[in-house]
Amino acid sequence: MEKIRIAVITEDIEYGLALAVALTESQKRLTVEIFDKDDEDAAIDSGADLMLYDHPGERRKENAIELVEKESLVDNKKFKFYKYGNVRYLSADLIFAYGELTGREIVFPEEKGVAVYTFSSARGGSGCTSVAMGCAQELKRFRGERVIYISLEEIESTARYMCTEGGKGITEFLYYLLSGRERICSCIEDFVCADDYGVEAFRPGKGINPLRNLNEEEFMRFFNYILRCGRYDIVIFDAGNFLNEISIKAMDMSDKVCTVTTQREEGPLDEGEAWLLTNPGDIISEDQDEYTEKEYPDPREESYLRCLEYMGGKSIFEKIITVLNKYTERKNASSGKDAVIGYDRESFSSFRGLIHIAPDRIFGSGVKKLTDEIVVMK
Repeated sequence: MEKIRIAVITEDIEYGLALAVALTESQKRLTVEIFDKDDEDAAIDSGADLMLYDHPGERRKENAIELVEKESLVDNKKFKFYKYGNVRYLSADLIFAYGELTGREIVFPEEKGVAVYTFSSARGGSGCTSVAMGCAQELKRFRGERVIYISLEEIESTARYMCTEGGKGITEFLYYLLSGRERICSCIEDFVCADDYGVEAFRPGKGINPLRNLNEEEFMRFFNYILRCGRYDIVIFDAGNFLNEISIKAMDMSDKVCTVTTQREEGPLDEGEAWLLTNPGDIISEDQDEYTEKEYPDPREESYLRCLEYMGGKSIFEKIITVLNKYTERKNASSGKDAVIGYDRESFSSFRGLIHIAPDRIFGSGVKKLTDEIVVMK
């Protein structure tokens, strides 16, 4: 792993030592050496990549960074960072500054065999994001995989599962990547957040997800960068319930595609469902207005799968694992799916505004079985 050498020039040696410990514990890529402010020449001669001052000054080297006492004095463009802020944000800012000031790209050891899984759904409310996030946490927490969750939804749900506040995100990452400043993207930890288990995700942008606006070439540039950065073992895409060229491309590049649905309530088809049946004679007749789950599929799901096969071809269709979420047993009913996840409200809890999934309850058990199937079928 490439090391970034930082010289801390401080008025307070005790503060400098505490800062050095916090920075190196927060980011293993950093090494820190402490210098008294009266020994600045020695700091310059040390050959450090960055010079970090905890006091104001003038006529400093080009690689100088200043820590300011007040948040109102923060100026990221001039590399003035808040002295008493969260050390995780500061370490990420330092890595970003390293790329900007030195022009060097952090080289990750390229690793092969990154697995890619995409989760999608025929309709909203099926729990597609919960299933995708549950699998991501299962792979990270219990199997030691390095996982990144990437939302392709129009309006992302990432902030429901992990704290996304502070720092840059997917909007800035795409800007640097697509504008020829790829070296800054190598400081990828500056753009991502993580949940309690270590599953990472890009911080969402404001408004519509910018990944939705990429063309195929731009998306492949983004996708290939994630694959070759060497930071992840598994990429999980959450495509939600809307198909476009980006979600289809993600599925095409995936090892497996999980289509998530829920049980359809027994009863007559609504007008929209009846309209979706392109060949009603095969499934329902005019004198047959009762729907029995065991005998007839969900028309919306059937239409979605036909559309998926039409847009993506049989290569995608052959990767599909059908997942029935929120399943409740019914008399004389069968799921007809590759994987089943039981319905259980108590599998989910909220703490500090974030959703937490209990791995040892019904939903978590279903996710574990689904993950087993995904990995085995890889």
